[in-house]
Amino acid sequence: MDRRFPVIVVLALACVACATPQPVAAGGLAWGDCAPFAGDAERKAAFDRRSLDCAALEVPLDHAKPDGRKIKLGLLRQRATDPARRIGSLVFNFGGPGASGMAQLADLGGRLAKRGDEVSARFDLVGFDPRGIGASEPALRCLTGPEQDARRAEPVDSSTPEGVTEQEARNKEFADKCAERTGREELAHLGTRDVVRDLDLLRAALGEQKLSYVGYSYGTKIGTVYAETFPARVRALVLDGADDFGLTGKHAEQGDGFAESFLSYAKDCAGRQACPVGDDPAGARERLDALTEPLGKRPLPVGDRKLSAEDVSDAVDHLLYHSKSWPRLTEAIEGLKAGDGTEMLAVADEYHGRRPDGSYDGNQDALTAVNCLDAPPVKDKSKVDVLDVCAFWAAPNTMGPHRPKTDGAPTAVVVSTTGDPATPHDWGIALAEALKARLVTFEGEQHTVYLEGKTCVDRPVTRYLVDGMLPPEGLRCK
Repeated sequence: MDRRFPVIVVLALACVACATPQPVAAGGLAWGDCAPFAGDAERKAAFDRRSLDCAALEVPLDHAKPDGRKIKLGLLRQRATDPARRIGSLVFNFGGPGASGMAQLADLGGRLAKRGDEVSARFDLVGFDPRGIGASEPALRCLTGPEQDARRAEPVDSSTPEGVTEQEARNKEFADKCAERTGREELAHLGTRDVVRDLDLLRAALGEQKLSYVGYSYGTKIGTVYAETFPARVRALVLDGADDFGLTGKHAEQGDGFAESFLSYAKDCAGRQACPVGDDPAGARERLDALTEPLGKRPLPVGDRKLSAEDVSDAVDHLLYHSKSWPRLTEAIEGLKAGDGTEMLAVADEYHGRRPDGSYDGNQDALTAVNCLDAPPVKDKSKVDVLDVCAFWAAPNTMGPHRPKTDGAPTAVVVSTTGDPATPHDWGIALAEALKARLVTFEGEQHTVYLEGKTCVDRPVTRYLVDGMLPPEGLRCK
């Protein structure tokens, strides 16, 4: 599962409850102006294209009580540019958990239409904000902006018994505030199982007998669980950046993936003039640690704020998602080396979803909420160094690690990148084997790749979505 977000700007959206969009109309969706779904002028500008429209889908908060309380989910659609050859709707999820499908679809769809991509010509592209995220209800509230700033600026040293006690108290406080400010019932219905049932209602509201779906990163979990739950309702399933599902038994591999990506960065940096982590890649991590570790006890002042060691770690990993971000990583480390944490803090703010006004977009809270519902919490202190937030979560988990089984669904396509830091290639191999899916391997240094303009990947995967033709066995792209 994703622990971190890709280096794509996730546009924060106002909650649907704060705007005036219409929910699903009888017989379909009431598509209209996207402005009510945007919280500020920047978002309105991003959504202000003739080919885009938005709607609100009304779904049960608790799918076990279909006639009970309803919530609204925000949807964004880019209409097919070749309507005469339109196949239907293609639904996207961009991962997280916590990423705004509306914002990222607006960005991706615009790029695809501009280059005349067949996917945008033949399909209506649809992005949705999963429940609790962006423009969708319920509103997930945990910490205020100042509370979040304070936690980031003064991290706890968990290497001592006193530090462990303090960290666990912080984790409990966070869980308690999420329950108090969001609601226990609401927290209980934010997991992948609920999102999958929302996705099926979305499929029906779009007028599709079967779902065509592209899921990136955590979105691969949503797509896989959908195929497990509704195998006969799948038309085509593309899963790029596979979730682990516990198949490899080594979730720590994600940390290994970031370590390998940092080494690849260090090798590239070593060949450039005045690399801030030195010309010996093997010692690069040690040199970065030497810059970072002092911040664990004394965070670096940056204006009226502070840069902590944890912020540096978050920022570095955030910029390892794609090799295109390596120059910015070099700039941030150079600044840190010179005693200036401005750029590093700005990157950490992007990771945490901190807005210019000091508020947070809630994406990290959503990540925590979904993770706590999607796996059993560890409450036995003999098995962990520190009890995490999920040990104190107010709602029980609704899913756990398992070997997915999608018998009855059509063959899926799994795309996996060899140098992916967040969803290691081994996870892609394991998921493809479990699903009996066709695996497409991309040799590169980035997190997810489909529709980024890599012809060797894009062409066969698009043929699968358009015609149902599977990519060649053993396809490997560079």
